[in-house]
Amino acid sequence: MNINTDIKYEPLKNVLYALEYDFSLLDDEEKKQNLRERGFDIDASIANVKKMVNNALQEKRITWKEKAQQNLVQLNEKAGKAFKWVNQSYEEIEEAFGAVVSGKYGLQPQLQLRGAWKNLKELSIKDKAAILDSIEILKMSDSEDEKDGQTNI
Repeated sequence: MNINTDIKYEPLKNVLYALEYDFSLLDDEEKKQNLRERGFDIDASIANVKKMVNNALQEKRITWKEKAQQNLVQLNEKAGKAFKWVNQSYEEIEEAFGAVVSGKYGLQPQLQLRGAWKNLKELSIKDKAAILDSIEILKMSDSEDEKDGQTNI
């Protein structure tokens, strides 16, 4: 079988060419040479694909970093608006922390708190206040997401 050189549709010409030859019998260098003879520079094509993949990955990294920066700014804004437990009295912090431990703020904060610290009684008042501040920020974030129709997983 000979390839008709009058075929103008290049993909069809390539299919006919592939049918004519059994490329599995050729080694890699022979395959490259065959492609070069047909006008394909496989090394340049591979380099081009690698460059495209690297550019796409770089773009994803940049996009991810930008999204992370936006989220950080939003989180810092929420933290600035949130109620500050560190400014409250010892008794108020202990009462609120007890409410978290007992599940008043919901099951998720209660379980996360118990999973993170085995002995909650050893936490300092500053640590308890910081935990309460974090819970306040999360509550604020959750309520804003519910308004926007978003759900947190």
